[in-house]
Amino acid sequence: MKKLFLLYFCFSGLQLIAQDDRQVIILDRTSQRNRPEAERMPRRMVEHMNVFKFDPLRMAIGEINFAYERVLDDPLSLEVELGPTVSNLGRNRFTVNQTQSVTNSAMGVFTSVALKFYPLDGRPALNQLYISPKFKYRRYNETIEGGANSTLSSVKGFTNESIFTFNFGYQQWLANRFSFDYYFGVGIGSYGKTSYQSTSEYVNNEWKEIWQKQSQNYTHFVATIGMKIGIGK
Repeated sequence: MKKLFLLYFCFSGLQLIAQDDRQVIILDRTSQRNRPEAERMPRRMVEHMNVFKFDPLRMAIGEINFAYERVLDDPLSLEVELGPTVSNLGRNRFTVNQTQSVTNSAMGVFTSVALKFYPLDGRPALNQLYISPKFKYRRYNETIEGGANSTLSSVKGFTNESIFTFNFGYQQWLANRFSFDYYFGVGIGSYGKTSYQSTSEYVNNEWKEIWQKQSQNYTHFVATIGMKIGIGK
């Protein structure tokens, strides 16, 4: 009887020890999206003072767009763009010439300045939603040559553009120093175009080939859209 009681006591002690060593692990499979707002992970934000950017989509209209954004004071920043242009690319850039002259693309330049305001509470400048008035000056140059049998020397044509837009954008930081800046805007543009076409003129009892100047000035509504790749510092 004593042996049975001793064996029962030993097994009871082992069972208590085993229970004391157990650990209960609860796996929370609730997705981040379904958690309460206070428990969600915040979106990535940075406290940089400078961002260097490039907009690859603007090359579709012959604009090689480099930009620099600098924080002035929360929630304001200033962005400056600068780069070369290439004429006769993109929508409304192809020159249709009804004579035998030939139009060749040439390099121009553009620049812009924009004030950016980040209105969301608790977001310092360079983070997330912003609104931005922007002024841009852009010049496209082109070289016009006569046809195969022409005696005319080449001349230069150009288009000057002054554009004001009001933009809405979102700067998203995918890493501490890497961002995407999505934006779109509407505004008004003023355009002045100077071009030439070859024609003939009767002078001193003979026909001579000359360049005839053609000028256009007009204004219309514009829309803009783009995506800049940024490196913060």
